[in-house]
Amino acid sequence: TEEGRVNPIAVALLQKADHAATLRELREAYSDLGKRPNPDLTGVVQHGVAALECTAKMIAGNTKGTLGDVLKQRSLALPPTLAGMLTKAWGFTSDCGRHVADAKPISYRDADLVLSLAEAMIVYLLRSPQVADRP
Repeated sequence: TEEGRVNPIAVALLQKADHAATLRELREAYSDLGKRPNPDLTGVVQHGVAALECTAKMIAGNTKGTLGDVLKQRSLALPPTLAGMLTKAWGFTSDCGRHVADAKPISYRDADLVLSLAEAMIVYLLRSPQVADRP
């Protein structure tokens, strides 16, 4: 099933870091992707970004606001180019999934990309020095 597609490395890192909410959101995103005959593509984007937001906020020590706020505050150990890419991806998800508009439906390809990017960034963040240096 799609729900079982969560990257095993992401699962292990999330369990080790005790990020249950992130793992729950990733599983929900993959479940939405696997709904047949019509995947819930908006749900994929919403849950994928929520998963990334959960981990980013925990690492940044920010319990309020959004992923966009965390990125603006530069409270993650990200190279500037990567932070810029993530900011642009955040904007893209606003247009096609987080703020739903009938005129801009998201494609399966784009929803899958957003989910894959969110999952990859979660792994990247969990491997960052900010996390590794914690007791």
